[in-house]
Amino acid sequence: MSPLSPTISNVEIDAVKTVAHEWFHTRGVENERVTECYAVRLTWKWIQQGSSYTPRARAAARQHLLDNSHREAGYKLGPGCTLT
Repeated sequence: MSPLSPTISNVEIDAVKTVAHEWFHTRGVENERVTECYAVRLTWKWIQQGSSYTPRARAAARQHLLDNSHREAGYKLGPGCTLT
């Protein structure tokens, strides 16, 4: 996928989120659920700054980031983890 592509795949979203998640661990955040929330929020900010992404791609990315069905129990986002 080109860096200027108007879409972003779930695989790309997950890759960025995983790096962000592990980075928060290096900053001392130990709780997996909290770390996952921080990583989701940082990934969402990164996606929002990608000016080439279409509104539809952003909406799909947001939905994917908030979808708990692919997370293990200890990593599920709590009700307080929201995206603005």
